Amino acid sequence: MKVLIVLDNVDNISHVESLIRERSQFGSGNLIIAATRDNHLLCGLTEKEKFKAKLLNNNEAMQLFSCRGVPSALVTLGSHLRGRSVEEWRHELILKIIFDGLDYDTQSVFHDIACAFHGFFEDEVTKTVNVCGFHSKSAIATLVQKHLLHRALHRLVMHDLVRDMGREIVRMESP
Repeated sequence: MKVLIVLDNVDNISHVESLIRERSQFGSGNLIIAATRDNHLLCGLTEKEKFKAKLLNNNEAMQLFSCRGVPSALVTLGSHLRGRSVEEWRHELILKIIFDGLDYDTQSVFHDIACAFHGFFEDEVTKTVNVCGFHSKSAIATLVQKHLLHRALHRLVMHDLVRDMGREIVRMESP
């Protein structure tokens, strides 16, 4: 018997470490695929063990974008992206995938910065957010590493599209 294991949107090495460590138990001819956008998770692999996926052609991209034929998903997505350029669509979809992979604390810190602390000094944000019980230094480091946030002259800054996405998520989640 052969085994194929596929893990998509891997954002934590612990999700695959045990499989990689025990892969010899599967025997030869078996395959473990772990898809990630986070290159630092690939550090322990040899070049032979890495594979960079090619871009989809137009037909493949359309099939993927069709949301598995669920009309309500298309309506929701379409209304959110209406009036934006194709480049903004691409960027927003990638950001949403990255955001969905964040833990609760990091998502909360992202929301706080997008809605209230954009452009504030990092020390001020850290002190304020820590009062709410979040581990802001770790969350900020993750957001910077995932390119959802950057530092400019000791201030925390987001690209306009990233900040807009954060505000939109908060608006959609609020009653």
